[in-house]
Amino acid sequence: METIPVRQFSTVFGEIPMDQSGDVRFFPSERRESEFLAFRLFRRKLNPSDYLRLIGAPGHLHVQVGTLGASLYLEFSEYDHVGLTGSCLVGIKRKKLCLVNEGCRLLSLNACQRGIGRQWFYRQKTTCEEFGIKKINTLAVRSAFSHGFFILPRFGFDAKIPFFLRERLSPPLRDCFTLADLFRASRGKNWWRIHGVSLDVSFDLTPGSVSQKVWNAYFAEYSRRNSQGKK
Repeated sequence: METIPVRQFSTVFGEIPMDQSGDVRFFPSERRESEFLAFRLFRRKLNPSDYLRLIGAPGHLHVQVGTLGASLYLEFSEYDHVGLTGSCLVGIKRKKLCLVNEGCRLLSLNACQRGIGRQWFYRQKTTCEEFGIKKINTLAVRSAFSHGFFILPRFGFDAKIPFFLRERLSPPLRDCFTLADLFRASRGKNWWRIHGVSLDVSFDLTPGSVSQKVWNAYFAEYSRRNSQGKK
């Protein structure tokens, strides 16, 4: 079973307010087209709560729904103190249903420290699995304000290591071709923490995938540390 139960997740990481609220609206003159596209993608009509769940973010959201080419487009911001903003695209890529997070940001340092990003991903991952989405794509950013380049690979997001960086790998790490390879290797995480860059990454939602194994291992490690009273 790939999905970690809510109660078990909450025990390890803290309570997750699974209920969501929000104001879901359609861009002017795009409601009919958006609902038709959503039906084609998911084989059923989506309710307002479904759009909120696809985004995954906690709190009270303001969501606008539209289309962008052949993809369903969801733009959101958050009313409360959590400080979330961004957009999502859902469409078919290489014959698979995929979700792309674009420009999703936590605007509050307090939210980052409280693990809201991890809760956000857990919600979205669980919904995507339920809705038949096969992959989540996003940009793992490295900047003064974002450490996604290091955090997301720990969740299970993966990508090929850029060639210009592979050339700089020390001999023990030169057999690493992906972020998953690097993070499994001794000293690989620390190397990426120092030399890593912003990178397009993806989470493979297929049962038994490398992404799923990394996510479950991440959860198991936190569960072990929690049982030992460590943070």
